Order: sequence, then structure tokens, then C-alpha cells
Amino acid sequence: MAIIATLPYRHNEILLATRNNGIFIYAPDKPEIFYKPDVFMEVDKFLSKNLVYSGAVLSNGEYAIGTILGGIIVFDAAGKIKDFYDKSAGLQENSVITLYSDKNNQLWAGLDNGISLIQTNLPFRLHAEQNGLKGAPMCLKYFKNNLYVGTN
Repeated sequence: MAIIATLPYRHNEILLATRNNGIFIYAPDKPEIFYKPDVFMEVDKFLSKNLVYSGAVLSNGEYAIGTILGGIIVFDAAGKIKDFYDKSAGLQENSVITLYSDKNNQLWAGLDNGISLIQTNLPFRLHAEQNGLKGAPMCLKYFKNNLYVGTN
């Protein structure tokens, strides 16, 4: 089992992201020091297909795992997937070599061919032609947690 990232978890435990086997928890104070919580099943499914290469904890406590094939997955301590960032969502490419979370909850991704800044602290993300936006934006309105865009 190749451990790629070790990240602080609950209490005295450590979240381990492995190259091909998903997430494990290291708990030195428990009889079973390595265990795999069922709540990470969906995260594991993504990670096992996309080859883990890096990891970081965001300032809001969520976890970001970078992969070689599938970009980045973001999830919380309960295993709930919060977001994906890949080429179709505006990442320059899917091969994520390293991750760094700054104090403003922005995620920096060192890629195979450049650096991407993912502004996870903003209530919106990249909207462009590759993910369905047609025409030039003429007006924007953020209303009741929805972003409305008027185009030409």
C-alpha cells in the first residue's frame, strides 16, 4: 500500500490517501490502528480509478486530493464529496502533482505543465463554453444562492 498523503483527521488520527486503495485512517490509540471507514466509499471509487498523487487540508477543514488522471476531489471528514476540479471545470489539465491551501481557503495546484489557482472561497466557479455557457455574458445576478447570467 503506497501512502501518498498523510493529513490530520479527527482527534489523534491521520487520514492516509493511498496511490490505488483510497482512504484509510491511522488511529494509534485504537486496537485496529488502520481502518477504512465506509463513509469514504464514493471517494475511494474515484481515487482508485484516478491514481492519487497529492493531498491538502483546506482552511475550512475539507480535504483535497490531487490525482494523475482525474484532477482534484474535495470532500469533508464525513466522506461527503463537496466538489471536483478537472479540465472540464477549468483546471488547465487533470494531472495534479502537488496541492497547497493558503490562509484564504484558495487551493493552489501544481500541475504537470503549470500552476492553477482554485478559488474555493468564492460562491461561484468557472463558467465557460466548455461547461455550457453560450454567448458573451452581458449581465450577472447572484440571487438566493443561484448565479444568473444573461448572454447575447
